[in-house]
Amino acid sequence: MKIKFIPNPLFLICFSFLVLFVSCLEKKLSQNTRIKIINKTIDLGLLSKSDSLVEVSHIIKNIGEHDLFLSELKTSCGCTGVNIDKNAIKPGDSTFVRLDIDLKDKYGPLGIYTKFVANTKEGYHSLFIKMIIK
Repeated sequence: MKIKFIPNPLFLICFSFLVLFVSCLEKKLSQNTRIKIINKTIDLGLLSKSDSLVEVSHIIKNIGEHDLFLSELKTSCGCTGVNIDKNAIKPGDSTFVRLDIDLKDKYGPLGIYTKFVANTKEGYHSLFIKMIIK
């Protein structure tokens, strides 16, 4: 006895749309663009311990021809929270990467890196903040 497989038409339609969606998404994410970081390094200079919380912003601009996608934002210090206005930036547009730094129990020189992934030729990018806490 031979069993004949007859595919469900609804399944075929759904599967086709899924394949189309995934291929379009993959193409969009693979399009590299160019990035300009306006203030890659910020020197806050001398800060007082009484400045318990400091907020700093980096500006990231999309100077390429495709949408810029930012992901995996991580800081080198647990004392720092990171927020971004938007993860997808249109060509010519920009966004702010805001860092909230808790200076509690900090003293002396402090440097904080923020790293992120973007759909650029380089792939990984870093930002840096330095300060001295007295």
